[in-house]
Parts: sequence; C-alpha cells; structure tokens
Amino acid sequence: MYYLGVDGGGTKTLAIMTDLTGHYFRKVLRGPGNMSLLDRGSAAHLLHDLMDDLLDGQDPALITQATLAFAGIGRARERAALGQILAGTRLQNFSLMTDADIQYEAVFGKGRGMLLSAGTGSICLVKDPRGALRQFGGRGYLLGDEGSGYHMGNLAIRTALEHLSEGLRESDLTRQILSFYGLQDREELISFVYSTRHPQRMIASCAMIVMKAAENGFPDAREIVDQAAEKLELLFRRGAKLFGNGEEVPLCLSGGVLKGQSPLRRNLENRLKRVPHPIRPVPQELNSAAAAVIHAIESSGEKVSSALKERLLLVNI
Repeated sequence: MYYLGVDGGGTKTLAIMTDLTGHYFRKVLRGPGNMSLLDRGSAAHLLHDLMDDLLDGQDPALITQATLAFAGIGRARERAALGQILAGTRLQNFSLMTDADIQYEAVFGKGRGMLLSAGTGSICLVKDPRGALRQFGGRGYLLGDEGSGYHMGNLAIRTALEHLSEGLRESDLTRQILSFYGLQDREELISFVYSTRHPQRMIASCAMIVMKAAENGFPDAREIVDQAAEKLELLFRRGAKLFGNGEEVPLCLSGGVLKGQSPLRRNLENRLKRVPHPIRPVPQELNSAAAAVIHAIESSGEKVSSALKERLLLVNI
C-alpha cells in the first residue's frame, strides 16, 4: 500500500509516493501547480501525468491515503472543483490543503510559529493561541502579494514606464530588465506583459534582476527592495499581534526572494530588529511534499518509521 504527498506552487509541483518502509519510493517533478491559474484541462493533465508516472501502470487503489497541497485552493469552491477533477484519477482517499498550509506543517508540525514566505507571491501564516491557523496576505497578485517577487517586478516595470512618460532616460536597472526580456525599448514592455500567458510569473521573474541591481548599489533597485521589505515587515507585525507582549516568535522566512542572504532578506531582518518581540529563527528542514506524505500516513492511522523519516528528510527543500 502506498502513500502520496503532493506540493504544487507557483513554479513547480513535486509529488512523492512511498510505502511505509520506504522500499518503494518515487518522486516526480512537474511544472506550476497553482490551481487558480490553471484551466480545468491543464489541471487534469497535471494530475493524471503525476499519477501515471508515480504508479507506472499500477492500480490507483493501491494508494491508501494521499495529501495534496496546491496553491489556489484556499476556498471551499476551489477545493470542490479540484475534487471533481481528482475523481477522474480514481484516487479514493485524499485530503486537500494549500501549499502554504503544508509548508507551515513542514516547519512547525502541530506547534506554534510564524511562516513568512515570499516567492512569486507572499503570505504570512500564524497559529493562534487556540491552535487555529490564521492567514495574513496571500490574496494573489491582484489583491495582495505585498513584498513578493511579483511586487518587486511590478514596481520595476512601472517605474521604467513612468520614466518613459516623463521623458527621463533609461536607468541602469531598466536597461538590465530590457536585456533580461530580450527587448529593445521600454515601450515594448507594455505589449510584452499583456501578450504573455501568465503575466504574474513573467513579471515576478525579473525580481532577481532587481535584487542583483540592489546589491550593485543601483538606487532605484534599492528603493524597490526597501519598499518590499517594508510590506513584509507589516505582514510580520500583523501576525505578531497573535503573540503576547514580549512573547518569542518562532519565525521561518522562506520563498525564492528570501533565500540565502538576498538583499530583501537582509533588509527585512534589519527591520525586524525593531519589533517588540524576540524572534527565534526556524529553518525549514523538511520538504513540503515530504511533509504531505507524513500527513497522509498519519491521517490513515499509521506511524512514520524513523527510517522513512530520515529518507524524507533527504528530499531537497
């Protein structure tokens, strides 16, 4: 009998299937798994593709329990739509979560803490004193995603176009963005953005250019990074209200634009030195898809062996 865990986000989807011993252990990596951005056909294709590769011709009924975590299924209607698609895979026993929910569980398990994640989008998750998971931000690129890669990329492109309207010369940052997209002129940015199938991912992709420019001292890039850090600080402060005065906040910073020692992360960490809470940094040591497998096993009433846990810990974050 097998157990399946899936973590699908804005850039990739990782699925892991294993038995209780870890003797049968398979991983499959596919493209974006944000269900709010995929049409029904694309979502069905992704799910069937994952199942076909994981099972290699075996009966889906062999999957005792599955935990599937995807971006874009935070509301009941979205989960119901995904459940209808899953009916076509013949997967019988499964639970649905958001990608942020499973990442929180990967870091903190059942404990209290704060997950502040910024990649293509951004979100802050905090468990309140009663054990309920509370969300701040995470409303998508049209209604939120403050401090995210999309937010920085959007600011950079808008600044380039505003400078064009004002008759100002291209800045060094703008020239690097044009080069990154293979464009010759700022005016091309408008048609390029609106003709792209997934403009939010395209816009977010230049965040790394912005941060590299900030590292090199470009003033407009540094200002954009500072604005993004300010928005993430605000998300932290909103979430920290669920902790008592002076109470320690276990904090995990994650996501593509907060990796390593990025200028955004350094800026944010400097800002967090001013908050009225001691902060205990908590790294993510368990891959979110691996956490989904553990969730599936425990949901079925089984226990995760130490040997399988060690193997799951080896899956790259």
